[in-house]
Amino acid sequence: MPIQKQKQVLRKTLIKRRFNFQSTSNELDLLRSIEANIPITEDDIIAGYYPIQNEIDIRYIMSNFSNKNKIALPVIIKRKMIFREWKIEESETVLVPGMMEILEPNKNAPAVLPTIMIIPCVGVAKNGHRLGYGLGCYDKVILKLREQKHKFLAIGVAYHYQLTENIPFNEKDAQLDWVITPEVAIDCRPTARLSLV
Repeated sequence: MPIQKQKQVLRKTLIKRRFNFQSTSNELDLLRSIEANIPITEDDIIAGYYPIQNEIDIRYIMSNFSNKNKIALPVIIKRKMIFREWKIEESETVLVPGMMEILEPNKNAPAVLPTIMIIPCVGVAKNGHRLGYGLGCYDKVILKLREQKHKFLAIGVAYHYQLTENIPFNEKDAQLDWVITPEVAIDCRPTARLSLV
């Protein structure tokens, strides 16, 4: 079966499962898991996301980090992703519907380059391969920034049940640096994988 078809089948299954799932974990568990494993300084620009379709909700986490860090959200322009600053203290009133009706900062918000990306997943493998909604926006921006030698961490967050052994992938798919759930944190970077051999 072609990779794209495999992804479509898996995506449909995982999204259906997500709508039927009742989590016993919360954002505080996820925040603790992130803080225990990711060294975050006041200089870091943290890009989160605005949750849709029962994605794990990180709004509390972004609010917590906003006390010391600049926060950003993704903005899709002609299927290309950039990041704009979101001043959370101004609340959600400054956000506007974008692609898929996902709320994003308006065009007056300054563009920024994050040093930490917190990325939603439909499904994710323990080796860092991620399944999203099929547009490839995160893959493109991650690969582009890596090619430009921009230093950042790509962190996929999910409920524990979204972890799978394998996600179909090809050269257009970007591998995450970390996979973090409220229960576990997995370092997927090459040096970490080598240390496990």
